[in-house]
Parts: sequence; structure tokens; C-alpha cells
Amino acid sequence: MQKHSIQKRFTAVYSSLQAEYFIIFACIGTFASVFLDPLGYTNKEIGFILGTAYLLAVLIQPLLADFADRTEKFSLMDLLRWACVLTFLFNVGLIVGVKKGVVVSVCYVSAYCIHLAIPPLLNQLNFAFEHLGIEMNFGFARACGSIGFSLISIVLGYLVSLYGVKSIPLTIALGLVCTLISLNVLNKRYELAKTLIHVDEVEEKKDVITLKEFLLGHKMIVVMNLGIVFLIFHNVIYTTYMYQIMQHVGGGTVEMGKALGLMAFLEVPALMYFHRLTRKYSTKSILRVSLGGFLLKNVLYIFAKSCVAIYIAQACQLIGFALFMPSMIRFMHERTLKQEEVKGQAIFSTMFTAAGILASYVGGFLIDHVGVSFTLRICFVLTLIGAFVVYVCAEKIPVVQK
Repeated sequence: MQKHSIQKRFTAVYSSLQAEYFIIFACIGTFASVFLDPLGYTNKEIGFILGTAYLLAVLIQPLLADFADRTEKFSLMDLLRWACVLTFLFNVGLIVGVKKGVVVSVCYVSAYCIHLAIPPLLNQLNFAFEHLGIEMNFGFARACGSIGFSLISIVLGYLVSLYGVKSIPLTIALGLVCTLISLNVLNKRYELAKTLIHVDEVEEKKDVITLKEFLLGHKMIVVMNLGIVFLIFHNVIYTTYMYQIMQHVGGGTVEMGKALGLMAFLEVPALMYFHRLTRKYSTKSILRVSLGGFLLKNVLYIFAKSCVAIYIAQACQLIGFALFMPSMIRFMHERTLKQEEVKGQAIFSTMFTAAGILASYVGGFLIDHVGVSFTLRICFVLTLIGAFVVYVCAEKIPVVQK
């Protein structure tokens, strides 16, 4: 009973971390165009800023994961704290910045790239507690992330229309403060749990597998994750340039907030029951369903001619992205050794980030030069290619016995 109570408390705090992460992500990532456009940035320049942030994150993520796997001095929570502090410092530049310039550009790139580097550490934190014997409901926690994203998207849409774009970095600052508080609470509960839960802990030698050895030893995982770059391209376009897409069908910031809020809210049911789904179906089977959801969403976007049609297309999030994220996280966990797990999570997050680079750089250019409609068709083609690669590779990668 005592152990069950501890697990519920851990899940509650971990869920708040997920919510806080995605609240900040919605502000700094999804509302990037809304914040930067009034300051004088063009779509191409916005794409360059976001693409540069993704590019730096791609470089940081595997190195940070390798460091996290090897270090004995810093815990995952220590690294997460430092990431929050650095993001907060750069966010101050966004609060005081009043027009397009080097300060705003550098601060935005820096804050965003650090935030993008967090997911592998945050995801692995869940499995780190599992190794201690504390089983948290990751699906529930991730659902809280979607709820946070959903609510802040709607609220921020109204806040920007009422008080201006400075409400965006101010919300980011508040989210970062809450994240630091949650990390401190989680760390204290972790130390307490170690004294209450009797787990046979065996001192293990730290990972001696280098990042290069990991990549060479998991070639099919690498190919699968390259496919994810194409698969996720559309998702980055739809979130990063949702403002332009809604303008294309006659909407604005309020309609954009509603579309993003609906998208995130519809992830909740699938995420809430993901833990139960894994008891009945294999991770691979759930992954297949999500690929179909991605393809259907792309088709509906191509034929959307109104805000309502976009809202309907967002419903595919229920069987697409909502199933894809937790199933891929568990897929990588099941197919990597314990001492490789952070690297496994990092390569997935890195490819996700790589899709952000491609979509950010290319997306702004495409929307400016060929328009929204043609950009949506390109998204469908790339999603089809990515879905094929992921499907084929998932069939060939075996589960690892730990």
C-alpha cells in the first residue's frame, strides 16, 4: 500500500513536469510566428531562427545523452535544472527585446534549442524510476502534457489578442519557475523513496559504449529514425506555421489557438489509456495504427478550405501523434540495453529535432514562394515516405532482453 501511494505521488509530480514542458513548448515553439512576426521578421527569417535552434539541438541532444549515460556526478534532475535556468536567462532577452535584431534572434535560438534538448532526459526520467521499482503511468503523465499544451494554446491566443506578444515570454518565465519547483519536489521524493522502498540495488559499471559504437551497433534503428524525419515533417509544419495555415483559410490567432488546443486535447484519451493498450497490443502494432493516423490527417489538411475543416483534420491526432509518441518512446526502451537507454531516447528525439530543422528552414521558404496549398501536398508525400520506412524497420528490430 505504501509503495502504491509513493508511485501515485511520483506520477503526480512527473505529470506536472510534462505539463510544464509542453506549456513552454507551446509558447516558444508553436507561437514563434505570432511572437516574431510583429517584431518585423519575415516567414523566411522565422524559419531560419527556428531551423537554427533545431540544428543546434540536434548537436546537443546526443552529446548530452552520452554525458548523462556516463556521468556519476550529475543526475538527470541536475541536468534538467541547469537546462531550465539557462532557458530562463535567455528568455529574459525576449521579454526586454522590442524589435528585430541580434539580441532577440540569439536569445530565441538559444532558449528554444535548450528546450528542445530536454525530452530525452525527461522521458528517461520515467524509466530511471522504473529501475528503482517505482512504476509511473507515463501515458497519464504525457496526457497531462497535452492538456497543458491544449489549455495554454487557447488561453495564449486570447492573451496575445488582448495584451500583445509580450505575454508569450512572460508565460514562458512562469512555466520555467514552476518546472524548477516540480524538479525540487521530485528530487526530495526520490531521496525519500529510496529509504522506504527496499530495492536490491547492484552497483553497475557505467556505460562504456560510445555514441559511435551505439550507432554502428543499431543500424536498423538509425534507418528507422531517419524515416521519422520525413514522417514528422508535416507535424512541425502544422504547429510552427499554423498561424499562416489558419490565415490561408480565413482565421487568425484566436482560431490558431483553438486548432492547437483541440489538437492537443484530443491526444489525451489515447495517452491516458496507452498503458492499458500496451497490455493488449504490442508496441509495434500501436505504432502501425499511428502511421495510418498521420496519413489520414495529411489528406484532410490538403482538402481543408475553412477553419472548421482544419478542426476536423486535427481529430486525427487521436490515432496519430497521440499514439506515435508514447509507442516510439517505449519501442526504443524495449530495443536498447539498460546502459544505452538515454542514447536510444536521444536518437529518437534528435531525428524529431532534425525534422524541425528541415521543416523550419524549408517551410518558411515554401510558404513564401509556393503558398500554403502546395506546402501541404509536399507534407503528404514526405509523410508517406516516412511511414513506409518506419513500418518496414519496425518489423525487423527485435526486442532486447534486459
